[in-house]
Amino acid sequence: MGAKQVGKAAIVGWKDLLVPAMCSHDANVMIWPFHGELHDLLQRGFSVIVETYPAEFYRHLGVELGSKRNQEDRNANAPRLLGWANEASVELAPDMLATIQNGFGPSSEGEDPFDATIGLFGMINVVLGRRSPGEPSDTDTRRLEGWMLGQLAEHSGGRQTHVLHHPVSQTMVKSSTEYDPLADLYDLEYVHDHDVPFWLALAGREDGPVVEWGAGTGRIAVPLAAAGNDVTAVELSGRMVERGAKRGEGIRWVVGDMRAAKLDRRYGLAVCAFNSFLCLLTPDDALAFLRNARGHLEPGGLLGVEVSAFSPEELAEEPGGPSLRHDLSRDLPDGGRLERFSLSRYDAATQVMEMRLFYELYDASGAQRSCRAHDLAVRITNRDELLLMLRLAGFADVEAVYGGFDAEPFTSESDHLIVLARV
Repeated sequence: MGAKQVGKAAIVGWKDLLVPAMCSHDANVMIWPFHGELHDLLQRGFSVIVETYPAEFYRHLGVELGSKRNQEDRNANAPRLLGWANEASVELAPDMLATIQNGFGPSSEGEDPFDATIGLFGMINVVLGRRSPGEPSDTDTRRLEGWMLGQLAEHSGGRQTHVLHHPVSQTMVKSSTEYDPLADLYDLEYVHDHDVPFWLALAGREDGPVVEWGAGTGRIAVPLAAAGNDVTAVELSGRMVERGAKRGEGIRWVVGDMRAAKLDRRYGLAVCAFNSFLCLLTPDDALAFLRNARGHLEPGGLLGVEVSAFSPEELAEEPGGPSLRHDLSRDLPDGGRLERFSLSRYDAATQVMEMRLFYELYDASGAQRSCRAHDLAVRITNRDELLLMLRLAGFADVEAVYGGFDAEPFTSESDHLIVLARV
């Protein structure tokens, strides 16, 4: 319909496409999020209509613009768009490839196909599971207003206090897009190193190179490499890997899924620490990872898995529902401060804990710079389940079970569960 016709196009879409589809008894059309979560609708084979906003997808795809009406500015984003397509294994038609490389032509009207391409790539990014659809968490929004596909309800001010009520889809695991938005905060949040000597000691006694599965930005991998170990770090979040690669040298960084990544070598020690294992949201996903980790170990190689241990009291829901909790406060190098709050809800049937995290950043004067919210999910495991999974995955021997990084016995009072299993 040409430029500046978005409103008219929306009216035509509703009148000529959406209303007839919804009125037809034969139509197999659903509107997201009114009719359910995106994953469930797609699994059931519906044609799903969603609302998108290209400017929302700029952020997801790392697009940075001076002016989208300027060919040079559009062309500057060609490496980002082509890099995304390569990483997502999306094959571009020759015409589209040429158009992107040419900055969508010299005319200022190139902004329309540019926006259309961003919108298309953003939708594909969500459908491929590289970013959460961002289902709105409160009932009124889902029922009355709808939502922008991929939007994660991040706000510049004020703190939301609602929590997700719908269960997390059991086929979803930690995705790059789930953790990409946290990459800039990760090293500010997690400054501890009390667990590092434990992994350094293991690496010192085991023969062969070391692989860390779910390495984040290298909080453990970097000191392992600095101690002279041959280290491979596997992490699904590309933005985490970008930051990790700047922290230390001598590490082979791999952007990959820990359930299926093929590294073309074997290791003497494999490390899966700091709750990376809990990001696998089904028993099948957990077993897939353990089998993959075993396949990458030399005969006699050792796998170390460390997760948080929760008591029944910690998982029990409070009367009246979950309450907002202050998790941490961090002083920042520029004199500012990071505060994190959270809401969480545990589903005993699925063992999945859904969390909504709230981050507040303050400058040196105490003024709030930003506030954002982010949703995460983990699947809680216990000692006996983990031991059984290791046996099913083919590990021949559980060498040790610890309750902390001083190799203390695991008890009902332990905050950590550490299991060492040998091939």
